[in-house]
Amino acid sequence: MNEIPGRSEIISEARSLVHDHTPVGESGSCIFYADAVCRILGSHGIRAVIQAGSLCWPRVDMETDDGEMDTHFSYLWSDTATNRVKGLSGMMPELHVWAAIPDRQEIIDLTTCHLVAQCKTKANLDWPGRKPPNHLWCTEEELPAHVIYRPDMEAIRLTIYMLGRSILEGEWLETIRGITFPWIDVKRRGVDGPLLEKHR
Repeated sequence: MNEIPGRSEIISEARSLVHDHTPVGESGSCIFYADAVCRILGSHGIRAVIQAGSLCWPRVDMETDDGEMDTHFSYLWSDTATNRVKGLSGMMPELHVWAAIPDRQEIIDLTTCHLVAQCKTKANLDWPGRKPPNHLWCTEEELPAHVIYRPDMEAIRLTIYMLGRSILEGEWLETIRGITFPWIDVKRRGVDGPLLEKHR
């Protein structure tokens, strides 16, 4: 198993690529961060894959839950005709995208730093609880309590399509560190299946 180079360098390079080469702000940037991380890791001989689906992150300390408040800020994917049409037309449906390293069962999400602002913008909710970290790079066992990453095969396939469309329309990079899109065979996705199906 190849050793992973410095995480901080990978994270810094991915952030710079997204900042310099995409027209999006915080909303919708997860798809490009995940692809950048996958291809940077691939250039080091580390096999990483796109994951997409739902994310739920607690915005309050769970001991303060009164049974009525919205405890989590979420991107909830559902495999509906509306979401598929949005994705196929180039619009981002409600879903979240992150990277994963199957051999290590690790997930990598560089957009956790945007969750508090997105919670206010999208749901008009404050975040009185513990703030998310600047990024997440961990195994399932290391996930913060009550955080849920739930990948879905249809969401993954739609995400790959959206990435390809963004590249064709000149909104994203065709080649990163010598690795040219498409760098995966979508038909093989069922071999690995989504990572981190379980949650705590």
